[in-house]
Amino acid sequence: MEHQDVEAGLLLLGELEYLARATWGEDYPVDRQALSNARKYSRLMREVMRWPIWLTLLIICLDLAILLAIWASLGNQATLVTAIILTASTIYFYYVTSLTLELTTERLKAGRANIEVKYLGKIEVLSKEDMLFHRGAGINPQAYLALRFWIKRGLKIEIADPRDPTPFWLISSKNPERFLERLTP
Repeated sequence: MEHQDVEAGLLLLGELEYLARATWGEDYPVDRQALSNARKYSRLMREVMRWPIWLTLLIICLDLAILLAIWASLGNQATLVTAIILTASTIYFYYVTSLTLELTTERLKAGRANIEVKYLGKIEVLSKEDMLFHRGAGINPQAYLALRFWIKRGLKIEIADPRDPTPFWLISSKNPERFLERLTP
């Protein structure tokens, strides 16, 4: 039922109005100003990068090794307390260490950092080798790094804001081509 604008991937104002009236009835007063503001905050793309299965299993195995050592030396009660603490901390770190990339019509967010799209300069998709170089020997200490070691590809986005001392952002991404496609006009 929702149709996307081909150029920007946004819902059209008339379709939003139609959906509001179809949902709540013809007599529903539609706020055209609020609907036009929906265009401003439309999400073009979102990517969440969490631990891969192999890393999750490795952490669980390390947790089990700790539990075995606690059980062998201190007994059942200490093992139960440790199991609760390890489970809670593993779940906490699983979500805290995830990296979220979000692109809206107005902003690009990578982790805790965000920037208006108008300040983005040249955007480059990095292969595995290029990414390895930029986070190794070619690292720039002034660059903003939103990296996850288990993701081998990414984006290098130059910053065109004269007030910002950051020369570029280096961002891990599973789908850098899709971000490039949506970021370039």
